[in-house]
Amino acid sequence: MPVTVEAEPGAFDPATAQKLGLVANELVTNALRHGAPPIVVRLSGGALTRLCVDDHGGGVERAAGFGLDLVRRMVEQGLDGRFELRTQTGGGTRAEVVFPTVPS
Repeated sequence: MPVTVEAEPGAFDPATAQKLGLVANELVTNALRHGAPPIVVRLSGGALTRLCVDDHGGGVERAAGFGLDLVRRMVEQGLDGRFELRTQTGGGTRAEVVFPTVPS
C-alpha cells in the first residue's frame, strides 16, 4: 500500500527524534493495518512541530488499543504535546501530534 511522505527539513535532539520516530512508526503501522489508501504522512515545523497521518479508512471507531495508548502517553509525557485522532470530513482518519519544537 503506498505511503506518501511530505516533510519539511528539521533537526531534533536525539531523545526527541527517537520518540517522534516511535510515534510515527505506530501511527503509520496503524493506518496500514486499519486504513485505506491513500496514506499521507506530513511533518511540519516552526514553534510547534506537527505530525499528521491521514488515511481513508473507516474512521475513529478503531481508536482504542494498546498502540494508540502508547502513542498518547509518549506524546503527552515524552514530548509535552497533544495527540488527537478524528474522522475527517468525507471519510478517513487523521492522527495528529503537536508538540513544542526544542532546538537541537
